[in-house]
Amino acid sequence: MREFTALDRMGEARREWMHAIKNLSRPQLLGAAKLAQRWNLDNLAIMTVARAGHRDDLALRFPLSYFQPVVYHAGQQQLDPAILYGLLRRESAFNSQAYSPAGARGLMQLLPQTGEQMARLLHDRWPSASVLFNPDANLRYGAAYFARMLDRFEHHHVLATAAYNAGPGRVSRWLPEGQAMPADIWMETIPFSETREYIAAVLEYAIVYQHRMGRPVERLSHYLSAAIPGNNKPAKPDQVMPASACE
Repeated sequence: MREFTALDRMGEARREWMHAIKNLSRPQLLGAAKLAQRWNLDNLAIMTVARAGHRDDLALRFPLSYFQPVVYHAGQQQLDPAILYGLLRRESAFNSQAYSPAGARGLMQLLPQTGEQMARLLHDRWPSASVLFNPDANLRYGAAYFARMLDRFEHHHVLATAAYNAGPGRVSRWLPEGQAMPADIWMETIPFSETREYIAAVLEYAIVYQHRMGRPVERLSHYLSAAIPGNNKPAKPDQVMPASACE
């Protein structure tokens, strides 16, 4: 498996790993997860420790990989790096070569249309969609997209996170009519279970990453505005794609 990794044949490497761990005991799975982490294969470490049912090792489950680019690109977009880590952990679990059935690519699972749009916004040259497999470029465009969602939804983290997953047009249509609604109640009205689970996971992970980064840990309400604003305007067509395409 390690030789396939050295040859950048990650599909074959992953298949070898899955075959190697399928009959391991729980202690052996934990040892394998540590080995994957030592080899800088955080995605496999996360998956393996989950299979072992071991939830207490936060260093394994929530690594601080790509720390410098995460902090840098969060700063460039005036974002909390903990929320950027939450998105990254939920989207790809640190697999820079992740490729979804919908065509989303890389660490933050960006669709090529979204990546190209952010490249134009940032005045970057766009060579091809393969640039999204570059961790630094992917983080740059993912941070820019999330910052744009925050601006669109008045810095409401719940709405911006929902828009990252499902698209801003859908989120606008899901807003309550006429009056505001508590954020936790609004989340339960979202018709897509994937998006409901996605918001909860990203915000919970962000709290964990506050701890992992050695910061004072906020309550979850830090990311939950008191209420979702009411929607008194007709929904507009999407001006930007969702980042990762909710299918």
